[in-house]
Parts: sequence; structure tokens; C-alpha cells
Amino acid sequence: AGWRPQSGTEPDLLPFEFVLRDGSRGEVAKPVAVAEISATHSELPAQADLAFAKVVAGGSVDGCLSGLGPSPLTFQRIQNDDTARFTVRSIGPKSEGLYRFLPGLHESGPSPWRVRLRAETERDRRALRGGLSGAVARTDVIGFPRPYAMITDVFDNGAVGIRFDAIARAHEALARTLNDSSMHRIETSEPTGHHPFTIVSYSGTKTEGASGPSALLQQDGCWRVRADDGKRWIEVVLDPSGTDRINALTVHTSAECSLNESQASEIAVGIDVSFDDGRTWVRVHDCALKVGVDQHACRVARGGERNYLIRVRLLTESLSLARVTLEPTR
Repeated sequence: AGWRPQSGTEPDLLPFEFVLRDGSRGEVAKPVAVAEISATHSELPAQADLAFAKVVAGGSVDGCLSGLGPSPLTFQRIQNDDTARFTVRSIGPKSEGLYRFLPGLHESGPSPWRVRLRAETERDRRALRGGLSGAVARTDVIGFPRPYAMITDVFDNGAVGIRFDAIARAHEALARTLNDSSMHRIETSEPTGHHPFTIVSYSGTKTEGASGPSALLQQDGCWRVRADDGKRWIEVVLDPSGTDRINALTVHTSAECSLNESQASEIAVGIDVSFDDGRTWVRVHDCALKVGVDQHACRVARGGERNYLIRVRLLTESLSLARVTLEPTR
């Protein structure tokens, strides 16, 4: 879920990449605004600037700590508790830090979706002037910090936010409307002869204006990427979505999406597999991608036993890939 202030002149919502607390990256498809889906209007009648985005690559579940908060009953208890305390961590350039807030009062009484918070100290009030919109307010529930609200607006001595259980209700309504109960990673839509997969994780930074790693899932995509600072390789981890035996992994390039920007005639590639969710890896094949060749097949020859992951490590500091396909054993 995400929020953006509305002035009536915003550009269209666009796909974007994100970084989780554990440092892993992810990519989302074009966000869907709540206001565009009529079935969600009754959930958040005054929150037209809320949007949801589907994860299409990366974004490990373990690395995301926001969740959608405690139960509605717990939310109600917290909202009626005058002794509740909230913390807000901001990463804004003018308000970076951890701030503390107290419960605030709504003129019209408690709201099923909107909360009001009061700054606890003068330091916390100064943070309001730096901007906290989009930050998450958390509170302790049985000794564990849980997300309570997403800040959407600030005023002189406090902030207004939307409750995470209301965000959860909007998400459920949106999923029903789109006939899609999952907002997790998408899978390749493969033609006959290829095995579908999802992108679990990846390293490297896409070049400005280019598509993210989800381009590898598409027929006409192009992932232009550079290695992270201090590294000399780029990698992507694939989940073949089952135990089927995979014979080979094929990397595709094209005239519009050539292999690399360096003068090297080939790029070395290591293919590893993991049967324990990436905790340990076993090298199964080394191959090379040759400049000027549109398809590069690397042997895998694994599967048929239990669920597993495939890691592709490319020893280069920059490259462009049009697509990746998995070839099942026939």
C-alpha cells in the first residue's frame, strides 16, 4: 500500500523499485489507485489518494516488516487507550529520525479508518515541519511493535493517518474487484515449451529510465542493469514454482537489447541451485554468454526431488538482458 498527496496535477502512477529493511530489493507493477476501483470507495470514503501495487520481482517476505497491523478489535482498544504511545520513523531528508506521539482526539469521535496523533515533545513537533507524510506509526502490542497507521497529513502539533486495518479492508475489496486474491510476485506467462518461474531476488541497479528485472518475464522486455557498488557481478534468483526437472536456462538478447556495454566478447555465468530456500547453494554449471549470440543455453539438469531455487550469477559490471526462459526436461 502507498500514499501520495493529491493536488490535481500529479502524473500517472508508475512502476517503481523499493528496498526493504534487510537490504533486499523489489519491483512493483503500475500501482492501482483506490479511487479507480468503485468497489473500494465504501472502505475509505475520504482517502482517494491511497494506492496498491503488485510485487512483480524480488521483495522477500521476510524482509518486509510493515504487514497490515493487528486485528480490528486490537485497533479499537488502542484507539480508546489514552496511555497508548506511538513511534514514527521518518526517512525524509528534512525529518529523518525516530519520533514519539500520543493519541489525539477527533472532533467527531473515533473513526473506523482515520486516526489523529499528537506530538509528544518540541523535537517531535519540529519533525512535523519537515514532513512525515507516508511514514508509519507503530505501537507495542504484547511487547512487539506493530504498524498502526500510515501518516497522510500533518498540522501544527500532530498528524493524521489511516489505520492499517482499513488499508487491509481496502486491499481485500481491490483484490475481489480485480479477481486477484494475491498481491505477491507475478509468474511468467510462458508459451508451450517453457517452464514458468518467479523472480525471488536480484542484485544490481537498473539504468535510469530502464525497466526493472520483471522485464525478464516478458516477451519483449529489456533489463539494463549495473552491478552494485563494490561488486563485479549481477545476479538473479528464480523460483521454478514446483519440483519439475529443468534441463536448461536460456538467456535471450536482441538487437534492441544487446548483451553488455563493455568490450568483452563474453560474460561468464555461474548456475547454482538451493534446496533450502537460499541458505546454501551448490554449483551445477558454468557457462558463458557470447556477444552477438541471441540465445545462450546454460545447463541446469536439476529438479524432480523437491522445491528448489536457481541462482544465476553473471560476472560483469553491466549488461542488458531481454528475457530468461527455463527449458523443462522432456
